[in-house]
Amino acid sequence: MNDAGIDAHQALQARFPQHRWLHLTGSAEYRHPHDAPALATKAEQLTAWGYPVRWLDKETLLAR
Repeated sequence: MNDAGIDAHQALQARFPQHRWLHLTGSAEYRHPHDAPALATKAEQLTAWGYPVRWLDKETLLAR
């Protein structure tokens, strides 16, 4: 459902390009190292659904 919602928002933005309101920024998630397996499982599930997943170290994330 979320993927379909993103597609719908992109189609709406394309219909009204003069009104720039859609900003696809993504998200970041951090977990304590002891919870790393749960985060890896979530990343695998998101990848299977077609969402891009990128692993960043703390320094890179803070720099962004």
